[in-house]
Amino acid sequence: MRPEDEDLMLFAGLAVTQLDLETDSVIITTNPDQRIVDIHGRRTVVSSHEHAQE
Repeated sequence: MRPEDEDLMLFAGLAVTQLDLETDSVIITTNPDQRIVDIHGRRTVVSSHEHAQE
């Protein structure tokens, strides 16, 4: 899987680094679109390069 018009695919997520330098993170998901609804109940939120720079 790769983006049609960009070389980079960015996934939305959150990360928290604790004082002891351990990091907890999550990938943000949403409802599946019609292409994957039969094989998976969720899909990863993909961000464009422009939105990531905001």
